[in-house]
Amino acid sequence: MWAAVLRSILSMGKSSEIRPKHESYHLVQIDEQWSYVGNRQKKVWLLYAICKQSGEILTANWGKRNKKAIKALLKKLQEVEINFYCTDHWGAFAQVLPKEKHLIGKKYTKKIEGINTWFRTRLRWLTRRTTCFSKKLLYHYAIMKTAIYERNIRSSYI
Repeated sequence: MWAAVLRSILSMGKSSEIRPKHESYHLVQIDEQWSYVGNRQKKVWLLYAICKQSGEILTANWGKRNKKAIKALLKKLQEVEINFYCTDHWGAFAQVLPKEKHLIGKKYTKKIEGINTWFRTRLRWLTRRTTCFSKKLLYHYAIMKTAIYERNIRSSYI
């Protein structure tokens, strides 16, 4: 039975596409959040971008918390025209994002911080003080991708 569930998770993850719906966005918020895979010592980071106005998750990138991850996220957004990037004070954002388009501060990231809370309340293994976490990275990515895809579909009907 568990094998069927895991196959379903992988299938949903592969078929779920996360990409921007529009060609341009005025304000895009970028943030990161961590979770565990395997055990508490193995953190994995979700770095993602949202449209401030609609809450649409434009793209996501999983991996380490470094400049390379930010560059990979921006590469996924290269076809999209973005007026301003809004982030918190993490130094890697300032090193990678263009200064003239970069707004820094918690007042610019309220929407994405709310989505972080949404993830942590809806997906048990993203809760920081838990014994529940994904055993394998592949399944972790698949379920996160599916959750993002489903969230985008639901928010487009509101």
